[in-house]
Amino acid sequence: MKFDTGGYARIMVLFRAAVFCAVLLCPAMSSGELSHATIEVFSAYPGRIDPQTGMQAGYSGTSPRTPVYPGVLHISPGENWSNFLGAAADRVPYTVHAGTLKRIRPASATCSSSFPSGTLTQNNTVRLRWPLLYEPAGTRWELTIIYFTSVPYDDDGTGPNPPGTVHTEKWTWLLASDTRCVRLVLQLLRETDSSGKGSPALSDIAASLLIPLSQQALTSEESGDSAAQRSALQQIAQALASGCASGGVVQSSEHPACCKLQTEVAYVLSRLPVAHPREGER
Repeated sequence: MKFDTGGYARIMVLFRAAVFCAVLLCPAMSSGELSHATIEVFSAYPGRIDPQTGMQAGYSGTSPRTPVYPGVLHISPGENWSNFLGAAADRVPYTVHAGTLKRIRPASATCSSSFPSGTLTQNNTVRLRWPLLYEPAGTRWELTIIYFTSVPYDDDGTGPNPPGTVHTEKWTWLLASDTRCVRLVLQLLRETDSSGKGSPALSDIAASLLIPLSQQALTSEESGDSAAQRSALQQIAQALASGCASGGVVQSSEHPACCKLQTEVAYVLSRLPVAHPREGER
C-alpha cells in the first residue's frame, strides 16, 4: 500500500497550525494582559554637585552651582527580555513570541511641525535608548511582550488573570513634567550648544527673563500659592510665544528648544488645579 506522503505532511502542518491557533484563542490557556503601572520619566534631572562643575571666577575661585543633565529613557531588556517578564523572575521556562515598542506623541496646538503627533511602532528589533531633551511632554512609550510558557503560569499572582500558557505583559513610560522640571530644562538649554560654536540654545536675554520666572513659579508651588505659580508659568508661556521669532530661544529642526519649552509649560499648566475667582472678584 502506498501513502501520499505529501498529503500527509500538509495535513500535519494544518493540524499544528490549528493547535497553535487554539492555544492563542482558548480563554483557558490565555492569562490575559498584565499591564504595569505607568512609570514617569523627565527631560532633565539635577546632577551630582562637583567643584569642577561650578562657575569659574578667576581670582575668586569656583562658585558652586547646581549641575543638571538630560534625561534618557534607557530600557535594559536583560537576556531574552528577562527584566520585563514575570516568568523569568519566577524561574518559569518561557519563549518570547513577539515584542513591540510604541512611541506615542500627543497632539500639539503650537508645535505640530516640530513634534508631529502620531505613533511610531517598532516590532521585535526596538530602540533601547531614547534621549528626552527634545521630546514633547506627554509622550508615552508602550512596551508589549507576548510570550509562551510550557505549563500554566499565573503571571499576576493574586490578581484577576487565571493561569495560562499565553501571556502578555505591557510596560508604559510617560514623559511627564512639573515646575521643577521646567526650571531644570531652562538651565539645561542654557548649557546646550545649538550652533557648534558655543552659542547656547537659551540666550542671555531670554535666560535673564525665563529662569527667574521659573524660580518664582517653583517657590510659589513650594509655598502652596497655586495662583502665583500659574501666573509665573503663564508669563513664561507668553514670553515663549514671541521668543521663537525674536531669537531669544533657538528653534530649528536640530534644536527645537522653543517648542520644547512651550510644550513643557503647557503640560504643567494643564495639570494645575483650576483657579476659582474669589468672592470679591466675581
